[in-house]
Amino acid sequence: MRSGRAAHGAVLALAISTAAPVGAQTLEGRIDAYLEPYLSTGNLSGSVLVARGGEILYSKGFGYANRETSVENSPGTGFHLASVSRVITSIATMLLDQRGLLSTDDPLSAYLPDWPRGDEIRVRHLLTLSAGFPNINELPGYIGWQRDPQTPESLVGRFRDLPLEFEPGTRSVHSNSNYNVLALLIERVSGLGFGDFLEREIFAPLGMTRTAHDGDAGRSESYWALGYAPSGLTDVTPVPDLDWSVKSGNGSIVSTTEDLFRLDRALASGSLLGPESLDEMFAEQLPHNGYGWFVRDRFGSREVYINGSSPGFGAYWGRSIDEDVTAIVLGNFRNTVPDAVGRDLIALVLDRPAEGPVMRSGRPDAALLAELAGDYVFGEDFYNPDGTVRVRVRDGQLFNGGDWLMPTTLGDHTFQHRRYWSILEFRRDADGRVVELRYDDFVGRRVGAP
Repeated sequence: MRSGRAAHGAVLALAISTAAPVGAQTLEGRIDAYLEPYLSTGNLSGSVLVARGGEILYSKGFGYANRETSVENSPGTGFHLASVSRVITSIATMLLDQRGLLSTDDPLSAYLPDWPRGDEIRVRHLLTLSAGFPNINELPGYIGWQRDPQTPESLVGRFRDLPLEFEPGTRSVHSNSNYNVLALLIERVSGLGFGDFLEREIFAPLGMTRTAHDGDAGRSESYWALGYAPSGLTDVTPVPDLDWSVKSGNGSIVSTTEDLFRLDRALASGSLLGPESLDEMFAEQLPHNGYGWFVRDRFGSREVYINGSSPGFGAYWGRSIDEDVTAIVLGNFRNTVPDAVGRDLIALVLDRPAEGPVMRSGRPDAALLAELAGDYVFGEDFYNPDGTVRVRVRDGQLFNGGDWLMPTTLGDHTFQHRRYWSILEFRRDADGRVVELRYDDFVGRRVGAP
């Protein structure tokens, strides 16, 4: 355990310069131009913030927080953060570690004495998604009870006695269960409710007045955005309600781009966590995994980031540590656009190549679509092991599993999945027959046509 305690930072004032530095206007124009294809094809709705050295260079809202009442998104709009919530849970855990109230090396049994194999599971395993728990989101019945009020204790009771899927600490696998357990540990160690601890120790001291744990289904704030899912090629539809307490610890936080930037600055300045805690949190504990954050080297700089997608929402928060460049993109569509945009915005600020959007408007040739439609079988390493991707034609466009495939600038045989943002390339053999589908880095074999 550590001794000492970092002083709470005073409320952070956002440094939005009114006298733009040299090149700032050019950067704003470049970002506007970069975002335009996402906006014109109906794939971005939310708020975007870009900063360097503590100064906000770009901060705008796009689309509607509530489409029925025409309330527009702004930098002050609150969005559910999905898995970006995990970094806030990890920060809370490191606060307790820094104060000597727990240690990341402690076994789970130190706080939950009766937990099966609790002597083998360390707190750091929870932080790095490596405890071996099955993912609570994939348990039978989850779709039903995600609409019922939950507590961290009730959530961990769903998987506590299930067998581990691998030995603790041997690999990192996305399982929200790890962060449900961390929410419970924070309650046990602090003596406060999960949301109460976050409010008292992080949100209030930093002036994050529009950030909260959404643990009460009866709560609704006027500045909170409603969530939507893609529908067709350019439209969206409201998502069904759920009780966000089911995501306590892993996806229950609502925040704004401006509030997250306050937290970003508190981390950068060391006013919330000391250097030792920050180094541990940002270190690559397992391949590409820190505590709650993903870590990587990019453009010759250390970069930490986290992305997330949940019903109706998508989010990204990343920072190039050495260059002190931050991008925060929050959206109220369920797609992975914030992740793609956030990565590219950091590249634009650093004047490095951005991947850029590849989707385009237009209606492909009907005869070509008829050739591409069919069933494609993938191997055991696919997202859905041994799964079949069924591609159909509907209303003059390609359609897959409830989502639409958008034409791209990469060629007539290449499309982009509107929800998952995956690239799908249809391939022909020497005789010109469509025989394969490359789905991101996976290749499936065609087995039939409708």
